Amino acid sequence: MTGRVVVPLVTVAALAVSGAALSFANTSGPALHSPHPPSTTMPVTSAGLGCPSDPAGDAGSGVVAVAPGPVGNATSAGAAVTAIRTLDTPAAVLGSQRGTGSPVVASTSGPAGTGAQRGPLLVTAMAAAALGLTAAHWSSYAGKSVAGLAAGWCLSAAEDWWFAGVDTSVGTSTSLVLLNPTTGTAVVDVSVFGPAGPVAVPGGRGIAVAPHSQQVINLAGFAPGRPALGLHVSATSGRIVAAVRTSALSALTPTGVDWVPATAAPSTSLLVGAAAPGSTSQRLVVTNPGTREAVVHLRFVSGTGTFVSTDVADLSVAPGAAVVTDVSAVVGSAAMGVRLSSTRPVLAASVDRSTRPVRDFSVSPASAALGAEAVVPVIPKSSLRLAFSSADRAPTVVTVAAVDGSGQVVEHARVTVGREATATWRSAQPRARYVVVSVPAGSHLHASAAFTSSSGTTTLPVLSGRWTEVHAGVVPAPVG
Repeated sequence: MTGRVVVPLVTVAALAVSGAALSFANTSGPALHSPHPPSTTMPVTSAGLGCPSDPAGDAGSGVVAVAPGPVGNATSAGAAVTAIRTLDTPAAVLGSQRGTGSPVVASTSGPAGTGAQRGPLLVTAMAAAALGLTAAHWSSYAGKSVAGLAAGWCLSAAEDWWFAGVDTSVGTSTSLVLLNPTTGTAVVDVSVFGPAGPVAVPGGRGIAVAPHSQQVINLAGFAPGRPALGLHVSATSGRIVAAVRTSALSALTPTGVDWVPATAAPSTSLLVGAAAPGSTSQRLVVTNPGTREAVVHLRFVSGTGTFVSTDVADLSVAPGAAVVTDVSAVVGSAAMGVRLSSTRPVLAASVDRSTRPVRDFSVSPASAALGAEAVVPVIPKSSLRLAFSSADRAPTVVTVAAVDGSGQVVEHARVTVGREATATWRSAQPRARYVVVSVPAGSHLHASAAFTSSSGTTTLPVLSGRWTEVHAGVVPAPVG
């Protein structure tokens, strides 16, 4: 490693101290006699992320993994290793990096012109490289049937996944990708919510996904001809990474492609991130997965504050249904988040279409507020814009640091986000390979990353990195 990131990340030493303090603070009475020893918070020492592959192939694609690591020399750089591996053969390494700070990039395309794919990938990290590990995959298309820019996160396996803004209408090709990065078989159920309510899904229960494998399901076979769907993908056994990929055609002309990001779990309070720059239309898709009607009130988070528009009425969403409302007249081309307040837990996402540089679309889901430092890789040959939408009643200051390929900070900024408002930041440094975002503790700030290249546009919700893990207390075995 030729350099180290010097950004306000949480240090290993600080985490260890805070973990010890937590353990001490929660200890009351004689600890050795406690039937339930306190848990401790420790730094992450290993991490694995699953990266789904494109079901259709593409002109060019890749994966970038970033292990920002801690500040200082609290751990041995030699023990920190990040690697990008093939999922079905974990011993096959496409790219690796010792130490922290420098990104690892691997191409996932086959030979030029073949459209071949290497298949799903697994990103692993050990020691200090596991702190804040983040990876993203992208694909660039310029074909007769698919054109545009698509990107998605590589994510940890989990039991529950929710999606909003899924489209299976005529002219679309939409796939549900189920990736199992674990060593055990996963069993998955899929629930679908459409405009008329819950959709019966033959074969949607008990889907088995073998270890270290990926399964692709054509969603048109489950629920064809629906312009707006919500999905719940639940692993009843094991854990998986779920993803949705959509491409669209209009009269044989490609009109865009995207990986649909997973949305925040159903909630009565949500914030949908800002659309990509240059969007010409925005449709808000709201899904009610519950059994009682939901009434949803919308507010728009602009650069000057939050307001209610008379052009958009409150939404009434029937049980198990998905509804679509056009918010283009309010949002236009501005960077603007949408806040939803609902009487029942709902899902939400915005489907945004653009015509420049080419016809493309992107899906911006509701996301969780940032609770820790976040890392945003820069897609090669694209520009990056971050949009921050705040639910706080006072201005919030965000720290942004752009880092180059050697791990050196090449750009530093402080972004002030107004009271219940949206602010943006664009990287002016062509050497930037990833960005680290730091937010004040306790703030209610949501962020989205928009990428624009000559191929098209795509957006991703900015997610907090995983820096710590909780270790349960252990009762010592009796002696003798």
